[in-house]
Amino acid sequence: MKLALELAAESIPPGGTVAGRIKVAEGGDSRELTLTLTFYEHTRDFTIPAAQTSAVVHQGAVTTGDAYEFSFALPEDAVPSVETKNGKLYWELELRSDEPGFDTHVRRELRVG
Repeated sequence: MKLALELAAESIPPGGTVAGRIKVAEGGDSRELTLTLTFYEHTRDFTIPAAQTSAVVHQGAVTTGDAYEFSFALPEDAVPSVETKNGKLYWELELRSDEPGFDTHVRRELRVG
């Protein structure tokens, strides 16, 4: 299965909406498509998720050429993306297709601020 995440905007302000479309380049047997928006704190030694929200976008098999719209509201107090030589604070959108065998995952980093 091949999936793509298209974002309506590459940079989102705190309190803004993360919106876009999932495009199915190659369909297949899927139980459901789930999108998860996660805020990460990353240093040289570790990466930890600090906040997370998920939503099921579609249930059932997907067909080549299908497209599914999505939107998530960022919290008003969402921490902006920051990167220094010692670490990084960032948001990531992950699409997961729950499939028999290995699941398909697609990840996109979001710029907040």
